[in-house]
Amino acid sequence: MNSRIHEILKNKSNVDLYFELEDFDGYTLKGFCEDIKVDSAHISDYAKMAFVGEKKWQEWVVKATDFFTSSEVKYFYLKDKELAKAWIVS
Repeated sequence: MNSRIHEILKNKSNVDLYFELEDFDGYTLKGFCEDIKVDSAHISDYAKMAFVGEKKWQEWVVKATDFFTSSEVKYFYLKDKELAKAWIVS
């Protein structure tokens, strides 16, 4: 993902992210560490982050994420994923 972020930043000043968390039960320790490394390197490069999921705990994690970034962060349920896609490009 890090290389894709660099690619986008060549043409844009910010990166918008769309995450679909279907069948997502959590991180492995290695995956969590990799995400933290990429996110800390690019935290000021993110504009909008749309998280789409199916569980209440995912919504709470996204709300907590909002405190650590200046990005616009929103959670959508899977039934609303088209709304999330529209929001991320608006």
